[in-house]
Amino acid sequence: MNQELGIKNQRTEVARQAFVQFSIIQKAICISLVFLSGFFLGWVSCSLMKNEKKISPPMKEKIVTQSPVVDTQIITHGARDKKEVALTFDADMTVRMREQLHSGRIASLYDERLIEILRNTHTKATLFLSGLWIEQYPDVTKDLAGDTLFELANHSYSHPAFAGYCYGLPHSNLLAEEDEVVKTQELLTSYGIKTRYFRFPGGCYNKQDLELMQRLHMKVIHWDVVANDGFNKNTQSIIDRVIHKTQPGSIIVMH
Repeated sequence: MNQELGIKNQRTEVARQAFVQFSIIQKAICISLVFLSGFFLGWVSCSLMKNEKKISPPMKEKIVTQSPVVDTQIITHGARDKKEVALTFDADMTVRMREQLHSGRIASLYDERLIEILRNTHTKATLFLSGLWIEQYPDVTKDLAGDTLFELANHSYSHPAFAGYCYGLPHSNLLAEEDEVVKTQELLTSYGIKTRYFRFPGGCYNKQDLELMQRLHMKVIHWDVVANDGFNKNTQSIIDRVIHKTQPGSIIVMH
């Protein structure tokens, strides 16, 4: 689920080495998000809904023009007193990325080797899918939806910027944003996925966006560890960043 084909080898190698290093460093840590009753995203032995924390200010890596928004509606990490972390991946696809894919400039926006690693290591993960990605890879989506290792969640339809200047993503407005969420919810539902979990593209949002999520009965899943793997070809730097910044309860975001 990479934005650039040239980075696939780095992504899969990061995943492989991260799993190995986590196992060596701390075997007690479980890199997983649990699929509970087909609806709730939680932790092994500790419900995320029960242990969710108040949001911290947005991380420095984010490029957002709005002021930080503090809200208990957003989950940034789980319980800090348990040796458990969550591994999450974002499957982005903008209209431009779809055009590049169809023109042949990008060979693929899906790396099956990543899923193979997760399956071979019996590692649970939450995959935030954009609607365009789901439409591009219906068979893959069906396969993932049928695997209890994975929880699928909403990552908007076309991956726009919900607020401010957000990594150069195309801008949206509140009316369009609602459609972005609803269309992808409908797509996920068509695969039998019942989820109320949403991740903002780029992690960018404002107060109005949070009000929209509340009105749509969505729970926002953020993160506290950014792998910085989107356009980074330095495999070891990604591994080191994830290993060193992760703490009990961390939600790790990768692509």
